[in-house]
Amino acid sequence: MKRRYRHGDLMLSIKYRKKRERCLAEVVYKKRERVDPVNYNNPYSWNQVDPDDLIETSLEGTPADAPHLLNLHKAQMLEEEVYVDKASPEYLKEHAQWLKKASKDFTKREPITCEICEMTWHTPQLLAIHIETRRHQEKVAALYQKEDY
Repeated sequence: MKRRYRHGDLMLSIKYRKKRERCLAEVVYKKRERVDPVNYNNPYSWNQVDPDDLIETSLEGTPADAPHLLNLHKAQMLEEEVYVDKASPEYLKEHAQWLKKASKDFTKREPITCEICEMTWHTPQLLAIHIETRRHQEKVAALYQKEDY
C-alpha cells in the first residue's frame, strides 16, 4: 500500500532537503586556511625499535633452521615498568643482601648507593667498611625488628 503525501508534507520535506543541501554546501565550499606540510627529518627510518626490546629467536640446530623456510621476525618485548617503593621494608631487606654481595665484588667500578643510609660509595672496599659500621647495622636490624611486631 502506497502512502499518499499531502501537499503540506511534500512541501515540508522539500524545505528540509534544501536546508540540508545549504548546510552541506557551506561545509564543502568553506574557505580553509592553508596548511603547509611537515616533513619528517629522518625519512625511511620509521618504526625504529630499541634493539634491547627485541626478543631473539635461536633456531640454530632445530628443524626450523632450514633454508627453505622464512626467517622469523623478531618480536618486540612489551612490559610495564613496575613501580618499586624504595621505602618498603621488603625492598630494603633485599637491598641489604645485595649490598653484601656488591661489597665482595671488587671488579665493580661504578658508584654504589646504600638506599638504607642514603649514601653513595665509589668502591666496593668503602662499601664493605660502611656495611660494618654500627649505624648501618642498627638500621638493618631495625628493618627486621619491624617485622616481628
